[in-house]
Formats: sequence, C-alpha cells, structure tokens
Amino acid sequence: MLQRDFTKRPRAKKTLKETQQYLDLALHAGNIGLWHWNIKTNTLYFSPEWKRQLGYQDHELESRFEEWEERLHPEDRDSTLAALKAYLEGRRRGYEVEFRLRHKDGSYRWMLARGLLQAGPDGKPYRISGCHLDITERKRAEEEHARLLIREQTARAEANAARQQLGNILERISDAFVALDRDWRYTYVNQQAATLFGRRPEDLIGRHIWTEFPEGAGQPFHMAYEKAMAEQVFIQMENYYEPWDRWFENRIYPSPDGLSIFFHEITERKRAEQAARESAELLRCQNQVLELIAEGAPLRETLDFLLRVTEAQCPGMLCSILLLDPDGVRVRHGAAPSLPESFTRAIDGESIGPQAGSCGTAAFRREPVIVEDIATDSLWDDYRDFALKHDLRACWSVPIFDEQRRVLGTFALYFHNPGRPTGRHWQLIEMATHTAAIAIVKNRETEALRASEERLRLAVIGGRVGIWEWDVSTNRVVCNGQLKAMFGWPEAEDLTSKKVMGAIPSEDRLRIDAAIQRSPSHPDYDVEHRILWPDGSLHWIATKGRVEYDAAGNRVRIRGVSVDITDRKRAEEETRRREALFAEAERIAHLGSYEWDLRDSKVYRSEELCRIFGLLPDQFEPTFEGYLERVHPEDRSTTKQIIEQAFRELEPFEFEERIVRPDGAVRLLHSQGKWMFDEAHHPLKLVGICQDITERKQAEDQLRRSEERFQIVARATNDAIWDWDLASDALWWNQGITTLFNYAAEEVGTDSGRREHVHPEDLERVVSDIRAVMDRGEQFWADEYRFRRADGSYADIFDRGFVIYDGTGKPIRMIGAMNDISERKRALEILEQRVASRTAELESRNREREYEISPRKRVEELLRARNEELKAFAYTVSHDLKAPLRGIAGYAQELDGRHRASLGERALFCLKQILTATHNLDRLIEDLLHYSRLDAETPTGAEVNLAHMVEAILRDRKPLILEQGAEVAVSLSSTSVRTWERGLLQVLTNLIDNALKYSRDAKPPRVHITSQELSDAVRIVISDNGIGFDMKYHDRIFGLFNRLVRQEDFEGTGAGLAIVKKVVEKLRGRIWAESKPGSGAKFFVELPKGRTAGTGK
Repeated sequence: MLQRDFTKRPRAKKTLKETQQYLDLALHAGNIGLWHWNIKTNTLYFSPEWKRQLGYQDHELESRFEEWEERLHPEDRDSTLAALKAYLEGRRRGYEVEFRLRHKDGSYRWMLARGLLQAGPDGKPYRISGCHLDITERKRAEEEHARLLIREQTARAEANAARQQLGNILERISDAFVALDRDWRYTYVNQQAATLFGRRPEDLIGRHIWTEFPEGAGQPFHMAYEKAMAEQVFIQMENYYEPWDRWFENRIYPSPDGLSIFFHEITERKRAEQAARESAELLRCQNQVLELIAEGAPLRETLDFLLRVTEAQCPGMLCSILLLDPDGVRVRHGAAPSLPESFTRAIDGESIGPQAGSCGTAAFRREPVIVEDIATDSLWDDYRDFALKHDLRACWSVPIFDEQRRVLGTFALYFHNPGRPTGRHWQLIEMATHTAAIAIVKNRETEALRASEERLRLAVIGGRVGIWEWDVSTNRVVCNGQLKAMFGWPEAEDLTSKKVMGAIPSEDRLRIDAAIQRSPSHPDYDVEHRILWPDGSLHWIATKGRVEYDAAGNRVRIRGVSVDITDRKRAEEETRRREALFAEAERIAHLGSYEWDLRDSKVYRSEELCRIFGLLPDQFEPTFEGYLERVHPEDRSTTKQIIEQAFRELEPFEFEERIVRPDGAVRLLHSQGKWMFDEAHHPLKLVGICQDITERKQAEDQLRRSEERFQIVARATNDAIWDWDLASDALWWNQGITTLFNYAAEEVGTDSGRREHVHPEDLERVVSDIRAVMDRGEQFWADEYRFRRADGSYADIFDRGFVIYDGTGKPIRMIGAMNDISERKRALEILEQRVASRTAELESRNREREYEISPRKRVEELLRARNEELKAFAYTVSHDLKAPLRGIAGYAQELDGRHRASLGERALFCLKQILTATHNLDRLIEDLLHYSRLDAETPTGAEVNLAHMVEAILRDRKPLILEQGAEVAVSLSSTSVRTWERGLLQVLTNLIDNALKYSRDAKPPRVHITSQELSDAVRIVISDNGIGFDMKYHDRIFGLFNRLVRQEDFEGTGAGLAIVKKVVEKLRGRIWAESKPGSGAKFFVELPKGRTAGTGK
C-alpha cells in the first residue's frame, strides 16, 4: 500500500514559486528572454522578458512563430532561418545565432539566440527551448571599435598617400589652386592657376599676390581673403573680375600657416543664368501682354504695353509697331511709346516699297531690314534728315506675319547710336513680333466678329428676321421681338410651343410636325406656313430650323429663324394671276410668245405657241432648222431669208408666214421679233410673238369678198339699198333710189326726208314698228307700205332693215333695201285665184297618198316590236343566264376556299378554268347588257372639264401605272367641252385601259393623251407603244366581240371598242385608229362643238 505525505505538497509549491521568482529576477537582471517551441503541436512560448526586450508588455505580443519571423531584419532573415532549419535537421551541432529583431519603436536590436533540441520517444525532434540575450550594446561597441581601427588605419594611409600625391592631385584637378602664406606670398601655384594668370608657376612662388596683381586689391575676393585669414573661417564666393570680364567661384580654406584657395571660371554658367532670368522676365512680360489680349483690351493699349515692357529690357532702345493697311500698300501708326510724336505722325500713312526706310522696305521685302547707320544707308535717303533731327541713328525692322505668312505690319527698334543687333536683341524681336501678331490677329478677328454681329443685328432688324429656340423638355420658347411682331404679339408676351403652334392653321401644323419628326440623320428642315394673327388676318412665314438630339435619339432642343414672306406670297399670287391672265390673253388672241437666250441657247415657248403649232412642249425642236421644218414649203425660203438678215443686222423683223401642223392643217401666222442688248450693244436674247391670224385673214378675205359682192349686188340689183346713220340722220342710197323712184340720192338724204315720201296712212305704223324693234333690241325689221314716186304715184314696196348696236346696246346704224313689189302684188292676186282652183285638185291627190303611206307605218310598227324583243332578250340575259352563272361561281369558290387542300392537281386545274370561265362570261354578259342599253339612253348636255376627267381616271389607275412602271403624258389644249359626261367618261376609260393593257410589255410602257381644237370639233388622241395591230383589221376592231389577240395573252371580252364606237356615234362624233404591228396604236375621237350630240341642245 502506497502512502504519501500530503503535508509536504504546500511547502513544495511555495518553494517552487520562490524559485520561479528568483529565476525571473535573474533573467530580468541578465536581460535574458526565454522561449519554448513544441514542434509537434507547433505551439510557442515567449517569456515576458523576451517580449520586454522588444519593448512590449506581456499581453501586447502573442506567442506565435510569425511574431518572431516577421520582426527579423531583412538582411538577417534568410541566414537565421537557414541556421534554424539546419539545426532541426541535424546538419548543425548546436544552435547559437546572432541576428537583429525589430523593436516596438521601429529600431532593430541585436540578439544572441541559443537553443537546445529535445527528441521524442520516436527519436524525432520534439521541442526546442532557448533564450535570447540582448547584445545590442556589445554590437555597437564592437562596431565603434572597428570603425576607429579602420579610421586610424585609413588616416595613416591617407596621410602617406597625401604627402606622396598631393602635388599630382593638385595638378590633376580641374580647379585652379594657389597657396598663400600669412605674408600673402605664393607658396604653391598649380598649372591651371598659372594658365589663368598667364604666368609660369615658378615665376610666382615667393612673390606677393598684390604686387603681382595690384588691380585685384580692393576687389570683393580681396576682402574675402582678408576675412578668412583673420577669422579663420571657410568662405565660398562668386565674383566678377572686371579687368578680365570674367566670373570666378572661390573656395577659401584658412589655416594658421596661410590660405589654400581653389577657384575656377564660371563665366558661361553666369551668362546662362542671366539668359534664363532674362527669358523668364520676357515670358512674364509676354504673359502680361497675352492677358491684356485675352481680356479684350484695345489694340493700341496692348501694343503700347508690349513695347514698353520690351524697351525695359534694354534701356535706350526705342520700339515702334506699324500696321499694314488691308490694301497692302500703306502702313499706319500702331504704337511707339518712346518715339517723338512728330516722327510717328510723319511716317503714318507712308507707302511700302523697295527703298522706304527700314519699316516700309521690310514690309515690301517680307524680311528683316537692318540699318546700322541711318546717316549712311541709302534706304533712308527720303527720311534721313527727319530721323537725324530726332537723333535716331540706327533702325532694325522686322515684318510681322500671321499664320498664313501674310504681312500684318512691322516691328522696329531705334537707337541713338549706330549698331547692329545682338543675340539678346533678336530674342526681344522674336518675342515682340510673335506677341504682336497674336494681338493684331485677335483684334482683327474681334473687329470682324463685331462687324459680323452688327451686320447680323442690322440684317435681323432690317430683314425682319425672327430668331427663336424651343426647349423641348420645358416646352418654353425663347425668341427675339421680331418673331413676336411676326405673330402680332406684344414684346412682353411669354411664349410656349403650344401658343406658337396654336397660331398656325392645322393643315400647316401637319407639315411642320412631319418636318420636325424626321430622324436625327436629317435634323434640318425648311417649311413655309401660315399664321393667324390675333386680329384674324392670315400671314405667311418661312421657317428654317435644326433639331438637336441627345445620345438616345430624343429631341431636346430646336433652334431656327423665321422670315415674314407675306408680301412675297402676295406677289407670287399676283404673278400667277398675271401669268394666268397673260396666258388667257394669249389664248384668246391666239398669240404665242417665245424667248431665245443667246448666252445659254435656251428657248422658252409659251403654251399658246405650242398650241398654235399643234405640238407638245417637248416636241418643239430647239434649233432654227427644226423651226423651218414647221414652215410651209412655199414660205420656207422667205422666212429663212428674213430671219437670217435680221440676225446679221440685229434689227427687228415682222412678217407673215404659213406653218404646217402635224395633222396637216395649215395656219397663217403674223410673226414679230426684237433683239435685246446689253450696255455694249451685244445681243443677249431674241424675244418675239407669233399670232395665229388664220381666222382673221379668212374673215378679212370674207369681208373683202363680201364688200365686193355688196358693191356688185348694189350695182346689179333693182333694190334701193339704204344705210341710215342714226346719230347724224344721214341716209345713203344706191342707184336703186333713182331706178325705182326716179329720185336723186341727195333728194332723200335724210331719214326725215324719206318719211315725207311714205304714204300718210302707212307712216305712223312704219315709224312705230322701227322704233319698237330698236326698243326691244332686235335686229331685223321688215314691212310693206306705199312709197311716193317722183311723178306723184305710189309704189307698193317691201322694205327690210338690219339694226346695228354699239357696245352699250344703243342703236347706231340701220342698213336695208326697198323692193318695188307693185308688179308682184298684181301677180299675187292672179296667183291666189289659181291656188284656189289648184287646192281642190291637191286635196284629191292627198287622199290617194294616204293610201300609199300605210305600208311604211306597218314597217315602223315592226321595228318597235323588234326593239321590245331586244329589251326582253336583255332581261333574259340579265336574269335567266346570270342566275345559274352565280350558282356555278359560288360552288366553285366554295370548293376553292374549303376543299382546296383535298383536291388533286388536275382537279385544281379544272377548278381554276371554271372560275376563269365564269368570270369572263360574267364580264361578257355585262358588256352585252351595256351595249344593248345604249340605244335606250338619251344623252344629257353638260360642260365637262377634260383635264379633270382624265386626271380622275389616271388617279384611279395609279397603282396599276406604278406596278407597270408606265410613263403617262397628258397635254390637253381644250380644257372643257359640252357633251354627255357619262358617255365621254365611258369612252376615255375604255381607251386608256386598252392603252395600259396592250403596252404593259413595252420597256417602259408609254401612254400619251392629247387634244386639239378644230374649227367645228374637239379631237382627243390616245396613243401607246404597245403591240399595235395590222390596219387591214381597222374596221373589225370596232365590231362586237371581235378580238385580234388571244384571251390567254390579254384579258377582255371584245366588247369594249364596240361600246366606245356606239357611244361616240350617239354623240354624233367619229372614232378611228392608226397602228402598225409592234409599234403601238393611236385612237382618235372627234366630238362636235356647240351642242350636245343627240339632244339637239
């Protein structure tokens, strides 16, 4: 049984504790830190003393390997870790290493580390325990000792080497070196110093410095030598040695035995420093000038400041800038702050040239001109006395250029003594000319901008231009007063886009919205629109704007200008009205105009001229020869001769000529031409007219022939022809008054005189009937009355007259003829007796004729029956045939719509044939019904506008025209015709459809629609460039159901042209065609003028 004495355990703990305390005191006193590292568990222990060695309290530092590793000095880290690793691996017998660890204050402490490795039961390293000893102080002492030892050894070596090599060193150094004793005598002079002095070293040894170089006494370096010797202080100084014009740097080392002086020349460095200071000063001055330019100071002020700061760099220098006029001929005073004012006034405005002083010559040559002596230089011959009067002896001038090498002016330097520029002067010149160029160009740009802005302001005010900006996000409009005035608003009116757009009529707003809402690739727009003023009046505005977009393509801002174009629009409207009136006047007068511009050989021909020639505008050949081809062959030579003579002599011409229209019609023209000249009497253009005087000539001829016939009739007839002038009551008679009544014409020279010869019983009736005809505005009067012959007997006469009225409806003249019917009256009485007997005979004959007329009435009844049968046939076709046809078509469409997917290829083909056949049969029936109904229709008259009707037909067929790429040209000389509107629409529609159909394979299809005014009809021509036809089938094409092409090639029933022909005949017109196979076809329709065919109206 094991028994223990537990009374001893407290004593052992106490003893252990005391022992631990003694150990801690010993470790602290010995500055020893302990550490233990359990390799197997990788746990580490640092004693409090170990941590205090590095400046940490126990709780401030963890016991980790990294805490130690991270504090190793970089230079010791690798070697220390390598030593530890070698010990752990058994490659090192013991572990004792010196290294540095980082202290808490950042410094490094030297440590001596010792460790002992303990192995585990398996023989492998188990743990290592050790200590750190702070050996920093020891290390410092060792380093200091080593340094002292090295220093001592080095000092001895250096002293020996210095004594041996001092001479060589002093000779090899680049500095000059001299040694002076306390009596100021040279004890050593190296070769560099001797070279500077211009002496040999041996000639100076033992000599007194101030005796050899007395000019140095009193210089700054002399004072420095004295001070260094007296105060035994080192002095380093730089000084300028005026006798040699050189700068030196001196390093003066005193000793009880004298002075050692090292010195070397620094002249170049000093000059470079001076140049740098001067450059910096120039840069500062230039910056000040540039600031004035940037601030927009006046040019004169800027140039004056530039010259003042330039002059400050070289006292005694006088600067000047002259500015070259825009004409490049004269120079103007720009700035010259130090030159006499009388001198600057004298040269202001002088011309540049090859010998115009320094400045004028420099501007002329475009290069620097250096005049070293004004008194002798020939360039100053014209200005020498004036310059010398102001004590100006030298002048160097340099041209001032802009970036494009254009001369802006000159910069000049004047001096009171002759001389030429140094490098410093050229530096000042370069700075001044460059800066002056900037100032001048900036001033010109500013002046140009100011002038441009002023012109813009005047243009905006004078041109009444409204300027505006619309912020889309805020919907606010900013504009000038001109825009508000355009809208009739007061200046103080606040605007929004809604208010502005509200003043624009809705149809104009749509165009503006369309222009604004285009893509960002088309930001600009130009629109003319109307605005409604508050007073209700309409005005016109032209607006140009640009839309701005953000990165996402959204509109953010719109800017623009607007101009009131109301007056222009009114002028344009008036111009259009006058042009329309002029064109109408030309049309009424059958007068066409032309203009031939000789400068570009362009010829203008009015529409009426083209109508006179029977041509479209593009059919008029633009040559003289082409024109002659239109002249009648019999007149061609004369026309050519007259115009060529007028061209040679540049004289106006006037003549009559005949032309031949394309349809063969001959027209007579009255042609005139006149030349227009420039100021030098060179011909510019020929203007002229051609008037169609065919009808006038015909009327004149008819009038002439009528006059001739009248004279012949008047002489040949037995009637007494009279002409009564109502204003003067004068009455003219032909020979008949003498032949019939035996009066001389002057005996019955007035109407009052004629009345005296009328039988009293007839007079009142004759006079009142004539007066009543005139009061009613009628023209014809006739009456029978008795007229007294010269022998007193009365003749029975038949008198008739024709009344002529003036423009106001007032009767002014009456022409008539008196016929003696006395014998006729007696013959009439006899005739009446014979008529009575004959009447009985005729009544008997009439009864016989009635019997003969009966068969004709039976024929008329038969025709009426046939017409009724035709109507019944049309009804049968319309109802009995179309009903089953609709059933067939309905079933076929149901098959196609619902069962198409289940049908075979052959069945689909048959179905297609059925649908096509029913469609064609339906159209055939419709055309047949239409054809049959035409006989029953009665045309009604109306004024039809041909242009509007053709335009409506083409508008309905626009998709087909676009699909075929067809070119359709319309030129209608007749604007309206009185006819049956529905019938004409049927004719034009069928003919235009045929033209489009049969020309669809042409490349491209072309259809022309024209009209011509004939004397008694209107001719309409519709032509195409389609397949055409052989003219031997001309009559057949107008037959019912006659086709010249297969239906598979061109759809149709063959009834269209038959219907057209029947309608035209119903309108009492005529239709025919002209064609060649493959060359298209041309269809002609002529409709009579003056009444509606078929109505008698």
